[in-house]
Amino acid sequence: MTSMVSLSLPNQLPPAVAESITMVLFDLDGVITSDLRYFDVARVTVREMFESEAYLGLSGYFEIIYPDMPDGGRPGGGIIADTFVSMVKNRAINSNWDLTYLAASLHLGAILTTVYQSTGQDWSSVFNPQNPMQSLHNVSQIISDSIWTEQMGNDYSNIFFASAADRNGSDLLSYLEMFLQEQTGLTNPFFRPGGAFWQFLYRIFQEWYADTRQSPYALEQRIQLSPEHLIVNADDLAAMLARLTHGNRFVLGIATGRPRAEALSPLRAHAIDTFFDSQRFITYDDVRAAEAALSEAGQPTSLAKPHPFSLLKAITPQASPLTLCAQSGRVTHPEVVYLGDSASDIVAAQQAGCIAIGVISSVLHDDKARQARQQRFVELGCAALLNTVLDLPQALGWH
Repeated sequence: MTSMVSLSLPNQLPPAVAESITMVLFDLDGVITSDLRYFDVARVTVREMFESEAYLGLSGYFEIIYPDMPDGGRPGGGIIADTFVSMVKNRAINSNWDLTYLAASLHLGAILTTVYQSTGQDWSSVFNPQNPMQSLHNVSQIISDSIWTEQMGNDYSNIFFASAADRNGSDLLSYLEMFLQEQTGLTNPFFRPGGAFWQFLYRIFQEWYADTRQSPYALEQRIQLSPEHLIVNADDLAAMLARLTHGNRFVLGIATGRPRAEALSPLRAHAIDTFFDSQRFITYDDVRAAEAALSEAGQPTSLAKPHPFSLLKAITPQASPLTLCAQSGRVTHPEVVYLGDSASDIVAAQQAGCIAIGVISSVLHDDKARQARQQRFVELGCAALLNTVLDLPQALGWH
């Protein structure tokens, strides 16, 4: 029996609201699956960028919380602390690739800003926006004689978030580029969201995630990453999903930022993927395909959450991307409830006209970060707040 958090949000939907629900959509990470592996991968990606001799070569930059073990070290929470993760998620940044990009950019930005302010360094000839690897190696030649510590990056990150005011989602990422240009004097688009530097980090991230990273750094460090696992007991989850789908009471779907293969793998491992309608299993692959279609139509649009595309696609799978984009903020779906663990999930649900339920992720070990997440859900106006997805039947009025 799980206990509910004590906040100013209910843990149960009003009976009239609950009775109208026919479809339940779920986010995955932080709701059904653990995002510990993703956070580990984000940390080790940033760690490799800073420590590897192929890039910045700053071997002592990060304090690694976990000691090295005979079977390999862990990436450590000190690289991207839970408080940083919480700040990013509370700003409606859903993608762990964007989390990695933010952390790497801000720590690098702290170094570039310090050098720029003290020496007037012109970074334009150092940075090639199309060649991140060479650019980082060039930087290493300039900064190698100084001592740099992660605390500088942490302080710099706090300055950035304070100056960003109420910017969220893609607006925050765009502001990051402008902030770094002003602070570092680097005016070329090296830090542009989705640009070559972002893609560089994305490729390293995906290789670490898939255990295919073969760089000299990876082979030497033998870093141990958290395995994929569910965030709740698999048998309890299967029993709940079976109860929800019994007699076709609810249609179940997924709206996640994970690629399809990464979304299906942990569910199939526990034989629970069949509970979800395959046409309403919307992933990053669907988002990318829709973005490509919109670009071809001359309407390039970012469809990652907090954009409601993935939820609207799950509700009406046959609709075109143009149709679904036109529905953003203009439709109501009182028959649909969406469970998510981040601000971007809640905003996406509201823009899709769905009932939003916040789930407090148990992977946040920092009490302040956990409390901040709860408070953010209150501010966003979730319809209900749950400790875990297993509390959903109670939220629906089932006892």
